[in-house]
Amino acid sequence: MDINFEDMLRVVPRLVVHNDDLQMYERLNIKNHEAIIAGGCALSWYTRQPVGKKDIDIWFPNQKRLEAMSQELLSNSKFRKVYDTKDAETYKYQKPDSEYYRIQLIKNRFFAYPKDVIDAFDITVCQIATDGETWWIGDQFSQDLKNRRLRLIKTHPGSVKRLLKYWTYGFQPEDTELQAIIDDPEVTWDYESNTDEEYANAI
Repeated sequence: MDINFEDMLRVVPRLVVHNDDLQMYERLNIKNHEAIIAGGCALSWYTRQPVGKKDIDIWFPNQKRLEAMSQELLSNSKFRKVYDTKDAETYKYQKPDSEYYRIQLIKNRFFAYPKDVIDAFDITVCQIATDGETWWIGDQFSQDLKNRRLRLIKTHPGSVKRLLKYWTYGFQPEDTELQAIIDDPEVTWDYESNTDEEYANAI
């Protein structure tokens, strides 16, 4: 898809949440919990796309805010808790069709400010967050999004899975990214597709 970035920067801030996802977003009460949505879901909205099958990753400033949203979702029949690990609580929310939204309340780390969240991500095009009204982006986000560049800021055990995930989204790594993964002895090439490792390692 060709994107006119000058037009996008003028239009998108008025259209933060894609209309297809608006009902789900409103039920989350993101701003009331001082939370933000960061990573792949925010990237989709920024490029005027619905969430689709991407996870909705929600980050909090502290444990109290996380627990408040958790209790609210548990008391709402629209949401169903399906997993609870040391890294995230996972909920499903039924879409109008047979698909589900997969919502992750991230609990392995807390950040006082949205910029702290995006600055901690491992891939530049993941360095985007929103509360539904405001955007926060990393220093290299816009340029790498425009160029479809897959730039690793750091490597970790889950880097292969992360790189392949964003490669399939159409972002292209350069030889330096691939070599960094090859050279890192901590990177694993054998992983379970349904593990939570990227929430532990992506930031």
